[in-house]
Amino acid sequence: MQRLVFSIHLFVLMSCLASFSQAETEIVMVEEQLIPKVYSAPGYTAALNKIEISSKQTGYITQLLVEAGDIVEKGQLLLVIDETANKQSIEQVKKEIEIAQVTVTDAKKDVNNFEQLRKVQSVSEEKLRKARLLLARSQSTLLQAKAKLIETKSAMPYLRIKSPEKALVVKRLADTGDLALSGSPLLHLEVLDSFVFETTIPAQWIKKITNEQSVNIKFNYIDFPNSMTTGTITQIIRSADPITQKCTVKLELDSSLNIPTGLFGQAQFIIDNELLLTIPEKALIKKVGITGVFRMDEEKQVWFTPVRYGRKYCNQRVILSGLKAQDKVIVSPSESLRDGLKLTHVKKNRMVLNKACK
Repeated sequence: MQRLVFSIHLFVLMSCLASFSQAETEIVMVEEQLIPKVYSAPGYTAALNKIEISSKQTGYITQLLVEAGDIVEKGQLLLVIDETANKQSIEQVKKEIEIAQVTVTDAKKDVNNFEQLRKVQSVSEEKLRKARLLLARSQSTLLQAKAKLIETKSAMPYLRIKSPEKALVVKRLADTGDLALSGSPLLHLEVLDSFVFETTIPAQWIKKITNEQSVNIKFNYIDFPNSMTTGTITQIIRSADPITQKCTVKLELDSSLNIPTGLFGQAQFIIDNELLLTIPEKALIKKVGITGVFRMDEEKQVWFTPVRYGRKYCNQRVILSGLKAQDKVIVSPSESLRDGLKLTHVKKNRMVLNKACK
């Protein structure tokens, strides 16, 4: 009697092992799908607009008010060049104007007097003519002095140099006490309104991209909330470097991104489409260090099948070997699955890519 009970228990146990029941075991069929072929191009972020600050006046720098890394507002004072000579020139020209004004006043009086005397024939026409000529010369000298004052004062903004835009100070090329030469760069600024991602791609793939095309860019930046963003191609330089045989491409980034310039990233250019075997990434599991999937045969029995997989695309993995088209694999397999178990409740799904990937 005991042997009979033991045999019944053993039969029930073997039946459980031979048949595995799960409310909804999701099965998908391995299919060939068109997957974009991506070229990952390394590059870096840069400011779209760069400013080189220099002086139009030669002089010694008396104040340098910014450091590399500072963010300056539009109109903020950056540096001051010695204003002593300019102030002296302004005072000198003002005195010249005062003298010229006195000369003009006296010349006008002389002309008026000579005109009255001429009416009564008390002075010659020649003297009146010379008085009028002297007045004209005096007025011309006054105008020249006033123009010189305007010109001298116009040099003041070039001695007190301000930032033309809100910008980041990238490099400081001078210090207080240095001689600033006319035209020599003193500061490098990057305008904080728009950024670009600059990269290069092989010349043979330039024809695969166009302006205004959107491209995914991946950053490895610890403070970046989402490592993937999108850039728009704004410039394609169709001239290849003779050594690398690559062309420069610039992509405009969203100005709201709070990232620094010079940040490394990789632009994902789609250069072609490939017909590849894919399965959902959730179908992949590891057993004793071997990556594979549970494949279901025609008898609805499951078998662990080692596979070699390639790159990830959205929610899919490219399968390089181990499976063929029309094979059926289990998505998110249970840990209790074993080779030879038979599935009794199967939910069949057609494998599709995420909508965002289409």
